[in-house]
Amino acid sequence: MNGIKHPTDYYISRKEKLLKQFKKIVKVVSWQLEIEFSSNFARKVFAKAEKEFVKIIPNIPYIGGAKNPFTQTVVLSAISLSFYLSLRTFLKNKILAKQLTFMLVRGFMQGGKGKKKKLWLLSKLNKIRFHKLAKRSQEREFPDDYVFDFLKGKDEAFDFGLNYTECAVCKMNDQIGEEDFTEVICAAGCMHNDFEEMGFKRTKSLASGDDHCDFRFSEKRTTKIALPKYLKRSKIKKNFPKVFSSLKSSM
Repeated sequence: MNGIKHPTDYYISRKEKLLKQFKKIVKVVSWQLEIEFSSNFARKVFAKAEKEFVKIIPNIPYIGGAKNPFTQTVVLSAISLSFYLSLRTFLKNKILAKQLTFMLVRGFMQGGKGKKKKLWLLSKLNKIRFHKLAKRSQEREFPDDYVFDFLKGKDEAFDFGLNYTECAVCKMNDQIGEEDFTEVICAAGCMHNDFEEMGFKRTKSLASGDDHCDFRFSEKRTTKIALPKYLKRSKIKKNFPKVFSSLKSSM
């Protein structure tokens, strides 16, 4: 990635494309608000969220653009943040807004079920890919990018691991002043491995104050991560029973 410029208007120049992506995601998840509240409520929330997303776009960290596979992760995190900011306004409660955003993100990820990537994720080719990405991240070409180490599989404990010491999403949310939301999007993102029938474990998280995130991947079907208390199944089921019952829940 040597020689790549760090354009400050990278995302601004792609605003229309980003808004199309935003609207596609809204189409996938809007039903959750419709069944829990109403269609009118859903329209108002996502209209407000779109305005929030437009304000966030200039603050999305540039980490190499299309040449960096993690750029899409950061964009999706920014869209998730816009959902949260809007819901917080309407629900007037941070915890409820976080819970519902968590379910919206899970709903979007679950919408891709059927496209199983387990074989690819655990393939030798993908391990080589992550190994190269880890080495490249150590160069810190882009200050707001992820930095992580690749770990080879250890006996039967895991097939491979990633230790993240710096997180682009953490940096973005810190800059925006919404650092307490990071653990929500991190948890929802980790649960994606369950939909891919991937064995995944995470016991530490930068968003929770640890010195790194410890991702461990394996062929085992179980996904196990430490969740904040307010994202536990019982808490979400109590506050949003209709959405909860409509989604696969492996929390």
